[in-house]
Amino acid sequence: MQGATNASYQQKATVTIPGQSPMVFTGQGEGNKSFINQNFTTPADGSGSVSVTVEIQNSSNGGRSWNPSSVSQGQYSLMGFNAQYIVSEDGVDHDYNDCALSFVWWMLS
Repeated sequence: MQGATNASYQQKATVTIPGQSPMVFTGQGEGNKSFINQNFTTPADGSGSVSVTVEIQNSSNGGRSWNPSSVSQGQYSLMGFNAQYIVSEDGVDHDYNDCALSFVWWMLS
């Protein structure tokens, strides 16, 4: 998973994998400022897939309080390669690039 910010407001991404403690990442800054570069393994269910929950929030006061961000997502698959992209908007400029996350994985049968 990789993540970047394009926002002056602080951004928080919480990633929860079933059966594991939530992973919380925070960052802020303009110009695709990297704030996540994390590898992790998820346990697959019987179908070969797993549901991961992602929550993105923003803070205009340095993290003293958090507001939910608007989120949009897209997915790409080619053969066994998969990618999921999640982008968010904190409500300031409506460009949906304030927090951008990418998940990539291989699933071979």
